[in-house]
Amino acid sequence: MPESAVLSSGGLQNLEAPNQALVHALAAEAAPVTAADLCRKLPKIDQNDPQTIQTRLESLVQQQVLHRFAPYRGKADRFWNRSLDQYATLVITSEAEKQVGTKSDLSSRCRARLKDMSVKQLGDFINQLAASGQLHVGRFLGSQALRYSARPIGPQAMLENAIAQIAKRCSISPDEVRASIVPTDRTTPGSTTPIEPNVSDETLVMQMIGQMSPNPSTAGAIVSIAELRRAMEFKLVGESFDAAIRQLEAHAQVDLTTHPDPGSLSPEDREARKLRGDGKVYDMLVVRR
Repeated sequence: MPESAVLSSGGLQNLEAPNQALVHALAAEAAPVTAADLCRKLPKIDQNDPQTIQTRLESLVQQQVLHRFAPYRGKADRFWNRSLDQYATLVITSEAEKQVGTKSDLSSRCRARLKDMSVKQLGDFINQLAASGQLHVGRFLGSQALRYSARPIGPQAMLENAIAQIAKRCSISPDEVRASIVPTDRTTPGSTTPIEPNVSDETLVMQMIGQMSPNPSTAGAIVSIAELRRAMEFKLVGESFDAAIRQLEAHAQVDLTTHPDPGSLSPEDREARKLRGDGKVYDMLVVRR
């Protein structure tokens, strides 16, 4: 993030030189730090005792130049030049990068660093990140619980979960499960049959519509946008799904109808029917004949 975007109200140019040095030092930090930690990182010529640094930081918070955060692994407040929302986005997406988990699991792994948010606020913020496409949402096979990840929840994540479940059921290690999987050769010796190329996102959508349609041909097929989105959870999600639908519409392959009464839907159902770009709540997708 550009420094000018976070050194807002108060105006950096209007600050005294020692305070400017503090703001610049915090801008270089990857996360909030305490006054004592910041004091140790300042050049010797700029160093003061931690109490003086603390006083200056608190003054900058009052001027709305910096932000204060609750203690983490200690008793001292932390300071940073990013807002709580920016810090929460960093913490949540970093944890979601490490491990796929339910909202409750993800929230519990972030709570110690985000004490300034209530449990409900943290859960709502995770939902916001998912709605904006900064988190990916899906389900593992055999589970109804939604899982959150910084990356699309695709075949590899599903496979790793399945291996973990098999290991637990058989009381063996995941490595033992992997060792028992025999790789299958996709071609016979001497075969020159090429491996199928990757298909486009639009083709994936049309293939899924074909599976959902009772007729052999997709021409004239009508499917629910929400049901189609759920059916493609582990193939195409978020912005990729939205973009594929928009491409099909742009190429005159499908038409979209809007929902007649969006207010009757739950927030989750409304989100499932939205396509990024116009805020409309859609209902059905109709394949042109």
